[in-house]
Amino acid sequence: MVMSETFIIQSFTDEGLGLTLRNEKPFLVPFTLLQEEVTLSSPFKKDGKRFSEALEIVKPSPFRVSPFCPHFTECGGCRTQHLDYQEELRWKEERIRKLFAPFDAFEFFPILPAPSFTAWRNKMEFTFSPYGELGLHRYFGKGRVFNTVHCSLGPPWFEEAAELIRTFQKEQNLSSFDSRKGEGSLRNLTLRHAYHTGDRMLFLTVSGNSRFAWNAKNIEAFKKVGEALNVSLFLVLHQAIKGHPTEYFEMHLGGKDSITEHLTVKEKELKFLISPKAFFQPNHRQAEKIYETTLDFLDLKPDEVLLDLFAGTGTIGLFASPYVKKVVSIELSPEACLDAKQNCALNGIDNIQILQGDVEDILKKGGFPKPDALVVDPPRAGLTPKALEAILQLKPQKIAYISCNPNTQVQNLLPLVEQGWKIRAVQPVDQFPRSPHVENITLLTRGTP
Repeated sequence: MVMSETFIIQSFTDEGLGLTLRNEKPFLVPFTLLQEEVTLSSPFKKDGKRFSEALEIVKPSPFRVSPFCPHFTECGGCRTQHLDYQEELRWKEERIRKLFAPFDAFEFFPILPAPSFTAWRNKMEFTFSPYGELGLHRYFGKGRVFNTVHCSLGPPWFEEAAELIRTFQKEQNLSSFDSRKGEGSLRNLTLRHAYHTGDRMLFLTVSGNSRFAWNAKNIEAFKKVGEALNVSLFLVLHQAIKGHPTEYFEMHLGGKDSITEHLTVKEKELKFLISPKAFFQPNHRQAEKIYETTLDFLDLKPDEVLLDLFAGTGTIGLFASPYVKKVVSIELSPEACLDAKQNCALNGIDNIQILQGDVEDILKKGGFPKPDALVVDPPRAGLTPKALEAILQLKPQKIAYISCNPNTQVQNLLPLVEQGWKIRAVQPVDQFPRSPHVENITLLTRGTP
């Protein structure tokens, strides 16, 4: 059934979705813009919310532009590419301003725009479906994926790699993993690219179930794919046994055992080794702006100790190291900690202490000097209550909080402000252009700056 009447999109949500009312009930309408007049499909539910699809844009927004991706509306990843970019920046900046409006006066800096909409992601992950596809998830697919033949976010060789892996799977007669049945071999294809050095990495994550183990012929054929693409090649076994924690086992099958990327902050270039599972900021151009802003905000001194939480491969700590007496980096991933130690040696830096483990556990246990300054870049979920409590006890004079989820960031800031810290500066960064996501950096200090 198709609704013949038209509806006005009354708001544009933080998720980049249009919203309208029907019978006084809100309906989300993806890929529409504020004040557009549209006809809608029959309503349906997704993730517990009411949705309709736009069948026709009767009156488009003056800010509507042509999307650049052939998979737009099928994928939904670059969900705002139909919105004029300057308007997207205004919308993102206004969201941050509203979130921080309840706090006392502070300096708000205009959002830093992305220099490019394309070829900015240095890592992409594609999923194998039990129906034979390899690609990204469909927006309205209930977990289904589609064969992604083009994606502008990464370098062109990502598309070539996906096609070669499709051919490899077919020729080797390898099954895709079916999560409903717990059967099948191929789970994910992950690609990494270093834009400054050109280094490439490819790793396949496969089932660790012995019933679907690869034979020597499969391994040799996979190595040939790696040689054709000139990549660091890995096979990752995903071991999931009921009643036991999930484990991953890496097999290095070709090329270098890590890739190297260069970043430049405050006219200082550093080299970074990146292993398959280590975290590295996905947008290298915007990462440089994030780190430079963070250092400017903290205004570090030679006699200070900096505590770097969720440190990843040690990027921020390495750039901060020339300005302080000591950096203490805490990171959960053993692989990332190993990368961080190698990065210190690679760049001749010897004033960084790297602690591997859960942030809240290490903060509680101690074993490091009291920090004068702290930088935190947590996952989207933000800081846990225990980690936040530990920070409150440490009482660093300065905190730079980097977040890919400003909503959880603000929730974490509330107890800090209640306990005497003041928000001094806010800097949004468009690290994820043509999507609803926005990075945000906040500086807090205790007492009079």
